[in-house]
Amino acid sequence: MAVSLLGSFVDPSHEIAIRERFAERLPGLPCSCSHEVSPEIREFERTSTTVLNVLLMPVVQRNVAGLLARTRQAGLAAPLYLVQSNTGATSPEQVGPAPVNLLLSGPSGGVLAAQKVAAAAGRDNIVAVDMGGTSYDITIIQNGRRSVIAQGDIDGLPVRVPMVDMRTIGAGSGP
Repeated sequence: MAVSLLGSFVDPSHEIAIRERFAERLPGLPCSCSHEVSPEIREFERTSTTVLNVLLMPVVQRNVAGLLARTRQAGLAAPLYLVQSNTGATSPEQVGPAPVNLLLSGPSGGVLAAQKVAAAAGRDNIVAVDMGGTSYDITIIQNGRRSVIAQGDIDGLPVRVPMVDMRTIGAGSGP
């Protein structure tokens, strides 16, 4: 359930009360409140981001739990960090309530790698391309820096979380 009220970026108390009521009546239902996902004045963008976040919650939480279980079974004791859309890293515990921050994690990891390779090669300005099974992602590294924007769009809908500035072209489907 996505909860997004008009003035919640100023006073989230009503969103919190709604979440608590639904949790009593429908325990286990994924719930995302806009004041936690995107606490800003722009209600359409905040709502769109919150809806996407709650849709991702069960899938990402299930996948991260499976990954943690497999690493433990393999005897790996190192901490697990996940790449975010802004190229930052987060822990599995932090990603649980805000999986929307991982939305472009794969391509942003490619941008970070391209930036590091360019720096090692002594290049400050490059066009980085990441082609996967479903997309062709393009970004520019200028003066040795990648650009991070506050809002992007996914399938024509605004997503208001920090992400690497890139352009994506659909490239078919994965295997």
